[in-house]
Amino acid sequence: MKRLLVVAFLFSLVLVSVGFAGNLGLFISDKNIYAYGEQEVYTYSGTPLNAGLGFFYTDDDGNSWLLNPYLVATDLYQQKPLNLGVGFQAILGEVEPHNVGYDIFALGFLFTGSFDFTKTASKWPVYFESRLFYAPDILSFADGESILSLDIGAYYNVTTTASVGLCFKIMDVNIDKPDTSWDESALMVGAKIRF
Repeated sequence: MKRLLVVAFLFSLVLVSVGFAGNLGLFISDKNIYAYGEQEVYTYSGTPLNAGLGFFYTDDDGNSWLLNPYLVATDLYQQKPLNLGVGFQAILGEVEPHNVGYDIFALGFLFTGSFDFTKTASKWPVYFESRLFYAPDILSFADGESILSLDIGAYYNVTTTASVGLCFKIMDVNIDKPDTSWDESALMVGAKIRF
């Protein structure tokens, strides 16, 4: 039943995201699924903001799922290969270390970076992305104490609007019980579409 709910949620996320998203991504491995949608939000100051929603599910050590809405300011309007961003992200969901469920809710800081070779003299259709999220103890609620997440990806542009690649995701969730934490690392393959 839980798998059916997860598939229904992912399908709903993709359908809703197509209506408003500037980017869609879906990455899978043998025990993990990560999907996200992202849209550029226009501001009067001219600073590009990206609002997004991601969903991560794993059945590696129990059924764990995390939902992560975020808002990040970037310098995408600059035609340069290196692009950095900073913003905020929330994480909510349930993790199950050793098949014991713990509710997670945290607010934290998000740092992003990308390097696009298509904007260099070589014009290679390859780019790299990274995202670092950290929620300290004071901003972690429910059963969580602190959360650290790192995503690193390498992508090949198949067309100007679609790319395929690998994403390596590391998550470390400290639980407020003695000697309890939830750690997950996954190498996933997937695709991204830009609108």
